[in-house]
Amino acid sequence: MFKMFYFRCKSEVDPLSRERKKICFAVLVHNNIDLVRELLQNIKIFCPNSSTVLFNGGDDPELCKDLGYPVCPGSRKLKYGFLSIYHLEVMDWLECIQFDYDYLINLDSDILFGRKGFEDYIIDSMNDTDYMAVRLEIARDHWVVADTFRKEQEKWKPLFEVEPLYGTFNVAQVFSRNFIQALLNIPQLSLLKKNIEETGTFALEEVVFVNMAKQLGFRFKSYPNEVSNIIRYRPYFSLGDVIHHLNEGDFGYIFHPIKRERYDDARSLMNDLMLREIQKSFNDRKNIPGYIRSIDQVTGVPSILYDFGSYSGPNELLATLKSGLVANWRRLDDNLPWFGPYIFGENNAEASAMIRSSSGHLEAIIRHGQRLAHYWREESGEISWHMSTFFGSNVTGAPIVFENKAKNFDVVAPLVNGGLVHWWRDNGNKDTPWNGPSIVDSKNVVIPVSVQENENEQLVIVAYMGEKLVSYVRDDTGKWSKPLFSYAEENTLSWSGHSEKL
Repeated sequence: MFKMFYFRCKSEVDPLSRERKKICFAVLVHNNIDLVRELLQNIKIFCPNSSTVLFNGGDDPELCKDLGYPVCPGSRKLKYGFLSIYHLEVMDWLECIQFDYDYLINLDSDILFGRKGFEDYIIDSMNDTDYMAVRLEIARDHWVVADTFRKEQEKWKPLFEVEPLYGTFNVAQVFSRNFIQALLNIPQLSLLKKNIEETGTFALEEVVFVNMAKQLGFRFKSYPNEVSNIIRYRPYFSLGDVIHHLNEGDFGYIFHPIKRERYDDARSLMNDLMLREIQKSFNDRKNIPGYIRSIDQVTGVPSILYDFGSYSGPNELLATLKSGLVANWRRLDDNLPWFGPYIFGENNAEASAMIRSSSGHLEAIIRHGQRLAHYWREESGEISWHMSTFFGSNVTGAPIVFENKAKNFDVVAPLVNGGLVHWWRDNGNKDTPWNGPSIVDSKNVVIPVSVQENENEQLVIVAYMGEKLVSYVRDDTGKWSKPLFSYAEENTLSWSGHSEKL
């Protein structure tokens, strides 16, 4: 048996103290620049008060060149399972440049945040400790990391006691700056670096830092038990897993691992939640740029087109106006101003949705009263919107539009009297007819958040039902499932750094 080291903070943190604490994320990246950009935007949106630095552990030394984030000069190609030097290089570099932070947290590139709150959670949790990690436990026999460490433990004895030996999961270790400064000032620092460079211990990073914290007399503890279901080695998060933990878990802030595939369904939901977070910020009129806010005819929440990964076009913004028309603004870069407006549309416009389609057009679905209409415009050249047709009726709220793998458009919208409905446009037909409606839900009041295809190429809709997320899946016969609050397979979860438990 093993002993779990964890206890809850017994007193709340002074809000003024919280404001003074600063978090720095050290993100280890290897390749796939689009997904790196996506992760950086994810951190920026859901942890807006934190800073981020990068360590390039891949083959391409230019990988992080144009990202606009500090990159550790000690970056180098790393071997899988031997990451301790990344931790130590980042710590040393941040001290050398006197980077302003209180807590350092290591993140892998297959992690994503799902909502705000992680920053406050960390600051509250670290109020009574100096080091925190997932599944911080006394190691037992037959854990691969402990087994390989035992073979070279003699060279580690000058640095820390090896009995008892503690172990953790690597991702999201939290180091106080006090601990880091003490670690970098030990007389045996050169031996620590040498041992790390020469180690044969697989995943040494899951052993070395927790035991150094113990040896130096710093307080340490584990995240709560339930966090090991959120930050784990395998399995990758499915869409259902994410929905389950966002709905039920107290710690539904951060998810690891998410497949590093652009159109993975769990990753796609995270991107839609990021976009929703951006759109929510426009509920506060102070967050709308002055040259847009000054047009006091803007109503409702604007829809935004924003690519979190590869650059495929300018950011676009649509807003309905009190006049019943629609206004379009665009900007070429996050740091540049919006320009516009470009006015278009029929009367009585109340809500909008927008995508950038594979045809090179911008496609917009505008709700006029209780009817939907499709508009399009060329991506480049003169900004001129064209209406194609009205379709759909008896709808309310904001629609969602999606282009599927067959390059057809799917649109969902809430019904006036409750429920959810779906249409699709056959873009392979020269007349591009709209088909539907197909009733997804006939009675529940829901707000659609995301439309996507799963790995079986079945359409999936994610929506809010009250404060809970639900999903609807369309099977191969065209039938929609009942609302699903979760289909997480909790019995199959594993946490271990490398397929075994401690």
